[in-house]
Amino acid sequence: MITQEQITQKENEVHLKAEELSKQSGVKVHGICFVEDDEFITGFMREPDRMVKTKYLDKAVVSLASAAGELLEVCLLREHSDSRILTNDNHYFGACAIVNTLVQASQNVIGKKK
Repeated sequence: MITQEQITQKENEVHLKAEELSKQSGVKVHGICFVEDDEFITGFMREPDRMVKTKYLDKAVVSLASAAGELLEVCLLREHSDSRILTNDNHYFGACAIVNTLVQASQNVIGKKK
């Protein structure tokens, strides 16, 4: 059984590696981590550029799951990620949920005039 202390330690390791990969690539890198059978499954995704985000948003209007899957395929750093993220449905869809959070938009705080 994985303890909270082990989870915290792994979380710190993943954050450090994501920072290292960000410095190496010049692009923000996000770490992800799942637990399966007392084992950590870790991966790293690069921040998508504006064009990739735009294509994602266009596709997400019609099919959010397909758009997330395509974004994951583009952003996942395979050479630094556990291959089970792409082969295990639970990990794949978990990563898709995370990749959806990489595309953010500012919200207007000014209301309409009446």
